Formats: sequence, C-alpha cells, structure tokens
Amino acid sequence: MERPTAPDIDASVAEVMTDDNELFAMKQVVRRFFEEVVGGNLDLVEELVAPDCVIHGAGNEFRGVEAVRQNLSRQKNAFDEWKARVIFQIAEGDTVASHLEFTGRHVGETLGIPATGKDVAFTGMFFDRVMDGKIVEGWHRLDYLTLLRQLNAFPCR
Repeated sequence: MERPTAPDIDASVAEVMTDDNELFAMKQVVRRFFEEVVGGNLDLVEELVAPDCVIHGAGNEFRGVEAVRQNLSRQKNAFDEWKARVIFQIAEGDTVASHLEFTGRHVGETLGIPATGKDVAFTGMFFDRVMDGKIVEGWHRLDYLTLLRQLNAFPCR
C-alpha cells in the first residue's frame, strides 16, 4: 500500500507516517515496558529501551538504560505489589500516548515520604517515542497530587 502524500504535508511529518502494523508493534513495546518492566521485570530494560534513551519526568530526567533501571528499582523498593496497567493507548507517527493506572502498597521511602503501608492507586499520562522496536524518548507525567493525598502527605479536603 502506497503512503498518501500531499503538497501541504510537511516532509518531516510524511517521514514518520506509519502503517497499522507498525503502530500496533510500537504500542506493544510501550505496553510491555509499563506492564512487565515497571511491574518488576527489570531484565527486560535493555530489550525495550534504547541505550541513549531519555525519559523526561516531572522535574527530573533519566538518560540511558542504567538511569532508567535505577529509577525503576527505586519504585520497586518503595511499593510492594507494584503494578502498571495500560488503560488505553493511541499511536501516531513515532509516538505512543498511554494512559496508565498504577497500584501498590507504599512500603519504602518515596518523594521524601517514609513508608506508610497504605495501598495507593493513581494514574499518569505518558508519551513515548519508539524507533527500531525500542523506546528512545519519553515524557512521563504522574498524578502526584492523588498519590500524595493517599499517603496523607498533602493536606487537602
């Protein structure tokens, strides 16, 4: 099938046009990263994350596979029964947008908050660029307000 082109489509946009199979494969890479790797299987990091990957978090940035692994290890140590569930995904060009739900029990220090033993459930929005079957860049935003409320670390009514 020939890709559609039009004079008003910018060349850089036309270059990242993908077919449905490519979009599905990209979504599967991102789904595996969140559901399997974030869920605790850190052995898959190299398979799903590019060596020079950059993850832009809220106020921080993780560069490279080892930095991503260290961040995930901190999460795993802070939350028992830590799970990430993909609620839905949309893919276009080289980017996958994901809406996720995270659940777990707070058993270790996170965000400067000592373990509370509380169960938590909160969501996040993630935009990940995928090239050659690996995540190369991501913009990850979690609903920290909901998390902090559940940990009684943010006085709200």
